[in-house]
Order: sequence, then structure tokens, then C-alpha cells
Amino acid sequence: MNNANTKEAASHGALIRKVLRSSRIVTPNGIVDGAIEVKGEIITGIIDSTDAQFASLDRESMIDYGDFCLLPGVIDGHVHVNQPGRTEWEGGKTATAAAAAGGITTLVDMPLNSSPVTIDVASLQEKQSSYDHAPYVDMGFHGGAIGTLLGTNPLSQSEIAIQVEALVDAGVLGVKVFLCDSGLDEFPAITERELRAVMPPLAARGVPLWVHAELVPLDWVSPKSIHQYRQWSSTRSKMIELDAIEWMIKLCRETGCAVHIVHLANAEALSRIHHAKIEGLPITIETCPHYLYFCDEHIPDDDPRYKCCPPIRELSNRELLWQGLELGEIDTLGSDHSPCPPEMKFLDTKDFAAAWGGISSLQLMLPVIWHSAMLRDFGISRLAECMASAPAKVLGLSGSKGRIAPGMDADIVAFDPDATWIVKGEQLYHRHKVTPYEGVELRGKVFETWLRGKSVFRDGSLTEKPFGNFLRRSGKLDDV
Repeated sequence: MNNANTKEAASHGALIRKVLRSSRIVTPNGIVDGAIEVKGEIITGIIDSTDAQFASLDRESMIDYGDFCLLPGVIDGHVHVNQPGRTEWEGGKTATAAAAAGGITTLVDMPLNSSPVTIDVASLQEKQSSYDHAPYVDMGFHGGAIGTLLGTNPLSQSEIAIQVEALVDAGVLGVKVFLCDSGLDEFPAITERELRAVMPPLAARGVPLWVHAELVPLDWVSPKSIHQYRQWSSTRSKMIELDAIEWMIKLCRETGCAVHIVHLANAEALSRIHHAKIEGLPITIETCPHYLYFCDEHIPDDDPRYKCCPPIRELSNRELLWQGLELGEIDTLGSDHSPCPPEMKFLDTKDFAAAWGGISSLQLMLPVIWHSAMLRDFGISRLAECMASAPAKVLGLSGSKGRIAPGMDADIVAFDPDATWIVKGEQLYHRHKVTPYEGVELRGKVFETWLRGKSVFRDGSLTEKPFGNFLRRSGKLDDV
């Protein structure tokens, strides 16, 4: 696997020059009518159509996208690829192909649901060595920190700290923890003892703790069988998410460790997070497309395809999440792509208690968010920020990823904002085709995806042999 720095790789040999033309190039400084100049793997210039230089551009090397939007490649920091050990659930080849088709040029793999889970350097190396081919897009990896496994002697706090520091040295982009049952016995919920061991070394290294924030009561017993969505969602109240976030704000304040709350579902937490940010605490928030598209009132009562944790909430909550996204209280968007074999969704028995909690949406994230954003007149520049530049900052990749600007990797998405299409699971690149978006009509479609100056997906087809890199964290948490 090629782990070389992409800019160093681009400096060798002849550089192929390309010019990508559009009336809507989304840059950090606004929307530009002009062209992007690419040499090798790197963006070398943004040329406004009013500049004298624009008229002299070589039209033969120009790819003209007309009014299609040229967006920075989407960065999805929250993907369960499940390789090795559970590739029958997904796997690197299918996941990264789906990412390329969805305009995602960088994805970051969670430490579960692979087997082994990625909780030390040995398991990280095993995960990376399981790839006998390059991914279709660039990939990073999160490490994990867990509570004590049953039947094992607990590590001391100093041993836990050493293990986490070793993962950071090995290049993980973040460290993920669950404050509740993860659904896997080998990745138990972390306790305060382990958190107080993990957070100080992460604070010293400037690496964020990625937190599944639900504090399920210790005496909570999972129901044996539930056949109605609202009955199931009521077993995971809004309060357990709110309590977890308040606890993490407290530990963030005490330790100085950056905290990234993942898949926020409860909009009531936004005011707490807002005050924490005003206080200057390094806390950031992610939410997911399913919380911004679906709502409780529209979910069929007998369809486990919609099961995820935390649950999808009511319409008014969804609109408050959109407000939080627009105001900058929510920083990033991630798919939380958590696939499983269809039989694990128990679609025949409609049993929510038994069904795996996760929604497959990797390929669909950009069009789902775009469709919903257009209904709310949500600015495209803000969309690019929360799907590309802000994730790059949280992940320590902002030196090369997340923006259309000179010196950055030429990760670019040509997106048709007006195309309408109907989601058909059988046409997705995900290994399994079960999705709650089945039959949904969306506005906005990925036309072409460029990874470091090469087209990897165009007009419905993969176009290049996979050449994605494994990425390492290149910096501390930037201000988001």
C-alpha cells in the first residue's frame, strides 16, 4: 500500500496539467465563475473568468462542466468499513467504491465493526495489511479505547495511556469510545477510569476523542422483542444523549482534551454545546444525513431499516438540527455508514430489538444533504464547509484536504445540482442494498469525482484502477 506523501509523489516525473471549468466553483472565498488549474495531484490555481489569464487558457486541456458545481471532495470521518473479519458486512473494496460514486474522496474507518477491533497498534497494522489492493479513495483510520473486557485483567491507567499514545504515533486520526453498549462484546463501553487515562495524552497530542454519547442506565435491560419503531425509540430517551454530552463537556473542561461528539440526534443539546464553545472548550459536533432527512412522524412503525442509535427523532427536532448546522453549532457531517447483512435487519419478523442498529448511506450522503439543504435555501458554501473543510480540520488533514485552493490535493466533485433521480438500492456500490432511502426521489447527483488529479468516477461508472492512499494525521486539531 502506498503511504507516500501525495505532494512528494507529485513532485517526481512529468506533471499532467488539467483545467476544470465551471460557473460555480465553491472555494473558501466564495463561489467563483472560472477554472481550476491542476498539475499532477495538486491544485495550482483558481482563475476567475474575468481575469486576463482566463482567456489564454488552453481550451483543448479544459474540461467544461458548465453550470455544474465544483465542490471540494467530501470527507466522511465516520465510516464502518468492517475489514477485516466482517467483510461480509461491507469491506474496503465496496465501501471505497461507494464513496467514490458519492463524491467522497477521503473516508475514515471506525475501529469497529472489524474483527479484531482497532484498539492497539497490532490490530491497526492487521487492518491495514488486510488490504491486498488500494482503496478507490484516500483512507484514514481511527483507533479505539474500551472498557475492561470480561475475563481479562484491566490495564492500569498508565498502560492505557501508553497504548493510546502508540496508536497516535502510528497515525490514527482520532480515538473512538462508546459510553454505552456498542453492540459488540469486544468493544465494551468505556468508564470514567479509562477516560481519565485516555484524555490527557490526547490533549497533549492535539488529537480529538470521538464519542458515541449515550449514557444508558446501568440497570437498563434490552427488551427481548419490539415490533414498533416508536416503542423501540422510547427505550433510548433523549435524556441519555443529553446526560452523556454534559458529562463529556465536564471532562473536556477538566482535561483539555478535544471532544468530537458523533451522530448528534438530540437538538436539545445544542444550547449546552453553544455555551461550551463560548467558554472556549475544544468541543465539536457531527450529525448525520438520516437525522437531517428523516423524522419520527414519517417512519413506518414496522420497518427496522430505520433503526439506528441514537434514534431518529421528531420533525421539530430535525428542523432545530438544521438550524444548529446553519448557525455553526454543528460542525461536521458524517454518514455513520454502518451496514450489515440484510438478515440482521430482521425485515421478515420486524423485530427492532433484534435488528442491527445502523443505516447504510455512504454513497448517498452528499445528494441526501444537498436535496434537504436546497429545500431550506441552505448556502452551498456552508455545505462545503461542514462536509469538507471542517472535517479536514477535526481530522488533522487541513494541510492537504478539504478546500479548493492552490496547494491542496486536487480532490474535486463535479455535482449536478438540478438532476433528479430515484434511489434504487440495487444500483448502489455498497455490498448490501438494503436502505431506508429505497424509492426516495432526490435532487442533485454526483457526475464526476476527482481524487488527487485523476477521475475515479464519472457518469455512473468507476473510471480508474484504485490508487487511494492510507493517510496519517498531519497536524493538531485546528480551530473549526
